[in-house]
Amino acid sequence: MECLAGAQWGRPLAATTLADLQDFQAALARDRRPGSVNTMLSALRSAFALAHRKGYIRSNPCAEINDLPNPLRSGTAAALGRRILTRTETARLLEAARPDRDFALYLTLYHTGCRVSEALALRWADLNLEGLLPTLTVLHGKGGKGRVIRLSEPLRKTLAELRPAAARPEGLVFATRTGRPLARNNVWTSLRRTAQRAGIERGISPHWFRHAHASHALDGGAPVQSVKETLGHASLATTSIYVHARNGGDSGLWLD
Repeated sequence: MECLAGAQWGRPLAATTLADLQDFQAALARDRRPGSVNTMLSALRSAFALAHRKGYIRSNPCAEINDLPNPLRSGTAAALGRRILTRTETARLLEAARPDRDFALYLTLYHTGCRVSEALALRWADLNLEGLLPTLTVLHGKGGKGRVIRLSEPLRKTLAELRPAAARPEGLVFATRTGRPLARNNVWTSLRRTAQRAGIERGISPHWFRHAHASHALDGGAPVQSVKETLGHASLATTSIYVHARNGGDSGLWLD
């Protein structure tokens, strides 16, 4: 059984040392970006960890290898920070929204962190607005993964008031007056007009409500794991970017 790093020198996994791994990391870094190197080292850590658990190696030198600093991740956090609405901006948008459907859609995006495509696909059967634990079920999130999100009381009440008396379970929650699906670009256009009425000059998009959800929930003390589950992130590292972006699930329940 040979190690990817040790294979360059013909060493088996059990004979691969920390110095070998450091040399391997340095060799990778010569012509690869830090993110790519870190991904490869992550796979290598998993292999060493498995070998250690199975008793093939006595110690795990790969556990001592740290990831390379990734300026792209820092840049991602900085760019994300510019797309996070403040609490004041969010309140002004909701206040300037047209009543009923637009207000309910924006509040849903903000309080659940749903992607706009997920919100527009919601049907009344996906909502549980009664009982002690009102929920919203995203059946097909990114990557085909579903999730259940607890609803805050303001959102539950708003959606209950939006639901027509004759609503069918298969009916869309957010639809045109004729019951047809809303087009995403129409949601963008409507939000831009709402932003103008609210005096917000930044070129915002519906996805900014998702960013605001994550940032404001974390600011309010929500656990990162809770925010991860609410947003449907595959990795905790993705959610953690918001910790850096804000400078220092059930996470919708942490919002005002």
